[in-house]
Amino acid sequence: MLKADQPIKYIVESVDQYVIYLQRLTRLNKGFDFVVNVENMYFKLGDARRHRNPSHTDIVAILVAYKQHYFKEYDKIKKTDK
Repeated sequence: MLKADQPIKYIVESVDQYVIYLQRLTRLNKGFDFVVNVENMYFKLGDARRHRNPSHTDIVAILVAYKQHYFKEYDKIKKTDK
């Protein structure tokens, strides 16, 4: 049985070994009560700590790198954004 203060994990999508999920019951941040996380992927590797939740900068960097290396496939991502 879940406790009132226990985090809840909502799986959004799974791709290969990566799982994108929302975690609820977190500190309120800019009006949101959830955090987006990616299992088996770490961000902010230059910092002393690694994190599973990407920042906007991390997401933009991933999309830019993906566009440079996989130009044809990038169009598929761009179309799903709308």
